[in-house]
Amino acid sequence: EGVDNDLWKEESVHELRHYLPCGVDHNGSRIMWVASDSTCSVEEERNHALAGLMHFVAIHADNTSLRNGFSLVIDLTDKPSKKVGNESKLQKLYQAYPQRPQTILIAGTNTVTRLFVNAAIKIASIFTKQKVLDRIRFVTVEQAMQKFPKGSAPTKYGGGGGEITNIEQW
Repeated sequence: EGVDNDLWKEESVHELRHYLPCGVDHNGSRIMWVASDSTCSVEEERNHALAGLMHFVAIHADNTSLRNGFSLVIDLTDKPSKKVGNESKLQKLYQAYPQRPQTILIAGTNTVTRLFVNAAIKIASIFTKQKVLDRIRFVTVEQAMQKFPKGSAPTKYGGGGGEITNIEQW
């Protein structure tokens, strides 16, 4: 159901709220800034998956990002404390996307979250190349903002959002 030749799904657009519009990094590759500021209900899983796919295609729409990868920021600043129960399923979905992040910044974590993520990285190190693990950095939002041109950072934090005024049109 819902599989057709039209990638754009109007009913899924509201789930793009998890992706903050950004521009390009200093190497000319796109920035994917994922905000973990809300949960995805079980009823919205399909729309969430479609929105993720739409954003994934948009991030890789230029030759530089397609060829060289992109910068990934996982923003846990406003992470909800309550879980829905579908987080594992959605995590498997995210891992299924073919990705080439050149930088992985995890922003807004506390000590407990860092310990949990470090433990997950230790386990993943068995299956993941060291060069990928070396790209992961824990940063504050301010430090993440400093890694990119101000005009490319999300407007939520005072950047220019890559001059993307409407993520739906982008």
